Amino acid sequence: MKWRIFLFIILFSTTMLFATGNNTAFSFEQTETPEAFFDKLFIEYATLSGGELDGYGDMTAFGVPHYQDKMKDLSEAAHEKYYVMLNAALEKINTFDFEAYDTQTKYNLKTIQWFLENKVEGEKYRYHEAILAPLIGFEGEMYDIFMNQIVIETIEDARDFISRMIYVQIKTDQVIDIFHESIDRGMLMNTASIIAAMNTLYDLRTPASYSKTYMRYQRQVKQLSISSQEKEKLLDEALKAMNEYFVPSMKKLHTTLQNALSLPNKESGVWSYPDGEDYYRYALKTNTTLDLDPQQLHEFGKGEVEKIRDRIAQLRAQMGTNTFIRTDESIMDHMDELFYPEFQPEYLPEIERFYANMYSPPRIDGKTKGKFFSTTGNIEENSLYFHEVVPGHHLERTYNLRMENMPMIRHMCFFTAYIEGWALYAERLAFETMEEEKLKRELDYLQNLLLRAKRIVADTGINYMKWTRSQTVDYMLEDGFDRGLVESDVNRYITWPGQACAYYVGYTKIMELRELMKEKYGEAFDLREFHQLILENGQMPLEILEEKFRESF
Repeated sequence: MKWRIFLFIILFSTTMLFATGNNTAFSFEQTETPEAFFDKLFIEYATLSGGELDGYGDMTAFGVPHYQDKMKDLSEAAHEKYYVMLNAALEKINTFDFEAYDTQTKYNLKTIQWFLENKVEGEKYRYHEAILAPLIGFEGEMYDIFMNQIVIETIEDARDFISRMIYVQIKTDQVIDIFHESIDRGMLMNTASIIAAMNTLYDLRTPASYSKTYMRYQRQVKQLSISSQEKEKLLDEALKAMNEYFVPSMKKLHTTLQNALSLPNKESGVWSYPDGEDYYRYALKTNTTLDLDPQQLHEFGKGEVEKIRDRIAQLRAQMGTNTFIRTDESIMDHMDELFYPEFQPEYLPEIERFYANMYSPPRIDGKTKGKFFSTTGNIEENSLYFHEVVPGHHLERTYNLRMENMPMIRHMCFFTAYIEGWALYAERLAFETMEEEKLKRELDYLQNLLLRAKRIVADTGINYMKWTRSQTVDYMLEDGFDRGLVESDVNRYITWPGQACAYYVGYTKIMELRELMKEKYGEAFDLREFHQLILENGQMPLEILEEKFRESF
């Protein structure tokens, strides 16, 4: 694609000094233009941030040093280096006169400035974050990397896989050290979350000869155009690396979690942590991208819950128990009336059965496609599908990756309220648009919307209002939600505070902006124009999205 070629030329010419390991890499003084700054910051961030890069693909062509044969360093020295870089970048971006540039560049600067400020502010909360949280913690990251992300196309790829298996031992020890340091500082995730994290490790600690990880590697190696002797050697070496390094590391991690079960546990939200209230406010701001008061947000959530409950009661009174949707109508039948062609997805994702419902976006290099992980494994166009696939995550994420004018660093700036707000809005958009089974579709949408509104109440309840875990579970069960879902959700509020609030907050902002545009244009209002304004500059903090939106019409 054109944008990849363009970025390669820029990044290769401006970052060779960094790639050679020069110690002056943290100096942004020579980046005199925003574009040069974006390029350099991308290299620095991709190299020094603690998260693995597999979801982005092989970025050596973009100047990022080869990393597929190792894992990111989580040592104290690496941590300090990372934050020195962030502070240097923030100091540099503040020297630019944002208003002197075109609209795209101005909002790139504003978005990245917000991102850097938030990262720098979060440095003091490093040990507050649950490094082994279910799904989003280290064990979930390992599952995603080795079970989904790694693509083996050459002998070098296979050897990198083996090297990485060995290197996992180093990072696992670093993760365990951070986990213990958090405990020593008075921060330990709740018992149910520890057990959930242990369950995630099941496939990863399975003996190599029965391992899904090894079987996936085996399938890919057997497809290589090399001799059978070379294939056998690669398979034997990987088997040895798994047995001697990878599986023992995952077992060690499991033992670490198992031992933590015997430690005193408050089973409370993050309010019980040292500086817990301040941390929660930071977590809430990070996820919603707005500076919200937890008490006011709690009351807002309760009000929204009551409104949704009332409408659900009305619909149930009209329909009775006949709520099953029977129709061949597809959301794809309506794409042209909702989106201009450039925003429509080029393909629909494959669906894979999984223990959780989630969407995994494609890699930037195009070597993997978007994938919808589903607890049922079936294609059913309901609110969950609209959220995760079209017109939700898959549509928004794949368009984002196709944007030719998007600096690479912006692909690494993740704003939950925008992404999840759009996906929740997509659920509403589908029921509004589809013509058949209208009331049943509204009920399906509202039941999911109710869950998201209740999450605001529950997240602020357990983390700020000092609700107990059982009190929070009981509240979430009130409207008939599945206990398994509720138990998992409450674990999530504790280990990923504020994230569950981002859905409804982001959705509310998008709806607010839509009503604003409708009010101005009246009958001339065009949904395609509105969606273009929301999507055309990619994800950004909600306050910046609103500023850009209001300037656009």
